[in-house]
Amino acid sequence: EDIKMIYHQGAVSNTTELDVLKVQKWNVESSIQIFENAIKRKIPVHYASSGSVYGNSMVHGHYEYNPLNYYAISKLTVDLWVKENLSRFKAPVVGLRYFNVYGSDEKKDDFCTSPVYRFSEQAKATGVIKIFEGSEKTYRDFVCVEDVVKLTANLYHCHGTYDVGCGTSISFLDVAVMVAKKYNATIQFIPFPEVIKGKYQKYSIARPHFPDHKFVQVSEFVQRMD
Repeated sequence: EDIKMIYHQGAVSNTTELDVLKVQKWNVESSIQIFENAIKRKIPVHYASSGSVYGNSMVHGHYEYNPLNYYAISKLTVDLWVKENLSRFKAPVVGLRYFNVYGSDEKKDDFCTSPVYRFSEQAKATGVIKIFEGSEKTYRDFVCVEDVVKLTANLYHCHGTYDVGCGTSISFLDVAVMVAKKYNATIQFIPFPEVIKGKYQKYSIARPHFPDHKFVQVSEFVQRMD
């Protein structure tokens, strides 16, 4: 009864997850349960959405809904539920569409690890960075977790859905080159995995919803990595 704020960050975040019932349970149903309690108790909510809801529409400069996998579909489903029930919320509800988040203390070891972390670990361990063929044509808006935390924690007077990204886009190869230079590593191209063909964003860039915030750039972050 004493809760003053809810930060809802939990989800099945694996973009290659094929168990749709698992994604539905943990990403959609559990989120709605949290929102219903927030509505009942008039508690503000800041929740994690995703830039993946736009799919490849950003290639053409649009921000249309174009989810490419079950994860993205689940995030869009939650966003639309919030929109449909907005009048029921008696306290602010903020959806934050995170773009490609990276940063310190990424300890996970799965397909969704950020390239900044994955490339740096490969470079330090083997001296070779492995990237997918075509990475020079795949651009993303990489946003540092430091910026994500600051914005998520401090949007007290906002209400609605916002993009959280730097508003700039660089290729996966650009990231690999930065990291390779940092650790004196080489770059090796490997085949693009069949499991994500057709489910992989080719280009993303967040809309400038936070023009007064100075975002950390990947080049800055790489220079201060250990």
